[in-house]
Amino acid sequence: ENLSYSRDKRVIMLLNRFRKYGRGKNRYRQMRNMGLTTIAASLFYSFFGFHGWSALAALAGIGLTVFGQKDKNREERFRRYLGVIGGRTVLIGITFNLSDLRAEKDSQALRGTVAAIVYQLCLSLICLVLLFFVVLRPLKNVQNNIHLYMETKDSASVVENLAAIKSRNEIGQLSEDVADLTREIDDYLSRIETITKEKERISADLALATRIQSNMLPNTFPAFPNRPEFDIYAGMEPAREVGGDFYDYLLVDEDHLYLVIADVSGKGVPAALFMSMSQIIFGNHAMLGMSPAQLLTESNTAICDHNQEEMFVTAWLGILELSTGRLTAANAGHEYPVLKRADGAYELLKDKHGLVVGGMDGVKYKEYELFLSPGDKLFLYTDGVPEATDSANRMFGTDRMLAALNADPAASPEQVLKNVRAAVDAFVQDAEQFDDLTMLCMEYKGPSQESTSEASA
Repeated sequence: ENLSYSRDKRVIMLLNRFRKYGRGKNRYRQMRNMGLTTIAASLFYSFFGFHGWSALAALAGIGLTVFGQKDKNREERFRRYLGVIGGRTVLIGITFNLSDLRAEKDSQALRGTVAAIVYQLCLSLICLVLLFFVVLRPLKNVQNNIHLYMETKDSASVVENLAAIKSRNEIGQLSEDVADLTREIDDYLSRIETITKEKERISADLALATRIQSNMLPNTFPAFPNRPEFDIYAGMEPAREVGGDFYDYLLVDEDHLYLVIADVSGKGVPAALFMSMSQIIFGNHAMLGMSPAQLLTESNTAICDHNQEEMFVTAWLGILELSTGRLTAANAGHEYPVLKRADGAYELLKDKHGLVVGGMDGVKYKEYELFLSPGDKLFLYTDGVPEATDSANRMFGTDRMLAALNADPAASPEQVLKNVRAAVDAFVQDAEQFDDLTMLCMEYKGPSQESTSEASA
């Protein structure tokens, strides 16, 4: 009974359990017996057909048996705190002052906490030192060498500095990759420098070739200021630095004017070389006094003999007799010429075409004649004019070309070329020039008084 006045909560709890145990220690046996009895009753009901009552009784019996078993388990756990003295069951317990124990426990916990914090700080410091020497300093070295290369482009120094990084990890691999990259950049820059020098040399050569080709074509105007019988103007604009088109005119003698406009297959330097050869061959044969048909035939033979690349040239060629206005011409696969009579408009002259020059050896060409009256104009061009395309891939065409010519039919030969060129530029706009643009315009003004006097004599 004296234990009931103890201030220890654990003792009070055990004491209360002890008192309850004294009053109901056989309760679990009673509940178990009642459960077994109820189960027996369920069997009885089931035997006489009362299945509902049988099921209810079975459930109740099982429940009572289970609760009785739980009370038995609690009683067995409680017996650990009991003892028997003089035939009486007693509760045995002691009281103990836990203040000192708690103080010691708190002190040990504090010391352990402080030690753990100090240990973590030391471990963190060690990790930071290792991180600096193993990771940060090598990375800073790599960064500094990258900046050094950006400023000096000295890959030898950068490779030597990066070789000092001996780390056998990703940082070491990174330093090796950076060293390899600097060497590759040096090689690339060296190749770029070589290519740039070569490109500059080629550009200088092409610029010189452009000037040479331009000088090969007659470009001084007025071309024959002392010859009032005619006025002539021509121009060629290559799609690249050099082109494959050419035109030419010269006085074979005092009474015959040689005219030619031609277009070589291909573009660029090969076409320019073939163009130079063709121009010289045509001019040499013209100076021999050949007719247009003979000139084309002989020129075709000469070109086919030295044409391993199988290139060809289209050409319109004519010889104008200044005293009479008789024009003898031949067409080797070239564009139709445009003729304007003094009192008319510009119209296509659909002459007969022969095979291109250089296409096949042994070809014979035919010529035709027409007479020009004073004030008549002849306009010649290459396919770069009607085939000029805009950004929508539409061609300029011969209809637009004729419209540009007839916009100012009284214009001089020089102004005629400017009008057509302006119309082509307005149509093409920002689209890239696809082909060479070559044009020639000749106005026949009639025989001179000297020629007329000589003819009369």
